[in-house]
Amino acid sequence: SVVEEGALRAVNETVIRNNLEGLSRIISLAPEGSHVKKGDLLAELDSSAVKDKLNEQELAYQDSLFLLLQAQENLKIQKSLVESRIKEAELSVEFAQSDLGKYRDGDAPQQIRIAEARIGVLEEQVRIASERYARTQELFKNGNATRSELEADSLSQTREQLGLEQVKEDLRLFKKFDQINNVRILESNLQQAKDELERLKHRSSNEIAQAEA
Repeated sequence: SVVEEGALRAVNETVIRNNLEGLSRIISLAPEGSHVKKGDLLAELDSSAVKDKLNEQELAYQDSLFLLLQAQENLKIQKSLVESRIKEAELSVEFAQSDLGKYRDGDAPQQIRIAEARIGVLEEQVRIASERYARTQELFKNGNATRSELEADSLSQTREQLGLEQVKEDLRLFKKFDQINNVRILESNLQQAKDELERLKHRSSNEIAQAEA
């Protein structure tokens, strides 16, 4: 026999390394020199820290998922509200445009035509009252009419003339002031409705962008 110092090394060896980051505590290890086969447990590491971290990430994921669902639902609601507000603003513009056209092309001309027709009627009434007063004057001169009849016809002529002048003055003031002012007011309402629509579209675009973000 020969006694010699040295070291034994396996002809075929397999190195198994832990790929986890950081330090890991070994809680079980196959005994040295054991015969093992594929699938046998060689070493078990403490996984409590990894499980805790996994649970934390799972909770964080669930929270983020919930926030995402909330944000998606909020985006739908925001888009629906924006669409409704824009439709209302567009209707306001349409109504303002309709009111302006109706007054400028319908109500105002009709009011002028009615006043002019009224003037025509009053002018005829003034003519009739004047002729009647003239006849009464002739009759009064000839002694065929009383002073009371003369004064009554004179008053009737004056009343009809004043009524005619009042309607003419109302028509003049309407054309010079009321019609122009009403058109300006309606034009201003239309412009304000258009401006509000543009402002709403701009605000809505920012709100949608924030909701999408």
